[in-house]
Amino acid sequence: MRRYSGYIKYIAGYIIVSIMILAGISAVYALDVEYNVRMDAIDASSAPFATEENATKSCEDSCSFPMPAFDISNANFANFTLEYEKSGSYSIYFDSTGNEFTQDPNDDIIVELTKKPTAINCNDNKCDKECVTCSDKRCHEPGFECKESVTIENIFPNTADIGVTQLNILLKNTGTVDLTDIYTEVSGDGISTIDVTPIASLVSGDKDYVFLKMNATKTGNIDLVIKLFTNGVLKDKTFGQITIVGDKPAVIPDEGINVSQLSAKLNEAKARYNDIEQQYESKKAAGYVVDLIYDKIKETGKG
Repeated sequence: MRRYSGYIKYIAGYIIVSIMILAGISAVYALDVEYNVRMDAIDASSAPFATEENATKSCEDSCSFPMPAFDISNANFANFTLEYEKSGSYSIYFDSTGNEFTQDPNDDIIVELTKKPTAINCNDNKCDKECVTCSDKRCHEPGFECKESVTIENIFPNTADIGVTQLNILLKNTGTVDLTDIYTEVSGDGISTIDVTPIASLVSGDKDYVFLKMNATKTGNIDLVIKLFTNGVLKDKTFGQITIVGDKPAVIPDEGINVSQLSAKLNEAKARYNDIEQQYESKKAAGYVVDLIYDKIKETGKG
């Protein structure tokens, strides 16, 4: 008998746990429903009158709710009508008629969920198909607007000498999407871009500098065309102005002293001098009068 008693307790515990689990599961699908019950009636003097009651109930699957309490003591005839927004998530009807009309003031109101609500996960761990995914692969709640936008906050300097100058261009991500590989190019009359250091990544709302080297060949107030790129794609084109002043002196490149070349020329000159001196000695031995040019040869040797 004791063995059967323990078995009964085990079964009872299992049933209770199962009910709790099922209740927890169904609670996940609870939905708030709202409806209105209108009573149209005729009083003892045959005058029509109407009143209505609004109700909001929470239903987990299929629910039954009592009719609102109406005062029908002075009514000879009354109709009751259910009114609710046909959202497609649930249906509501009177129990006795199966539709939205009844004459029974004690009728029950039945609510049946036709679509069970489920939670939508829009985060880094799970991104459901109802979520919005932007170009930066970030997951957002439904209705989120993906906006890629970057603006120029400042350009420094606004005056430069002719030649090569570094421009520091401050950019701000004014959109809702994180951007990568952001850079600029400038052009104008006599102005060209020769090198750019891009911004690797710019989070929405943040600011950072693009460093750009430009070459200017003309002076004056020069109108600039500034192009903004992200990942190699032109995103915006705007305009600015810079003043180019003065002339930088031409700098002759220092090529250094070519020692090998100078040594070769010196050796060549020495060889020619030795050759001329030998010819002098030969002519002198042969009886030619060459004393008049000897002094010239000696002066060349000293040089």
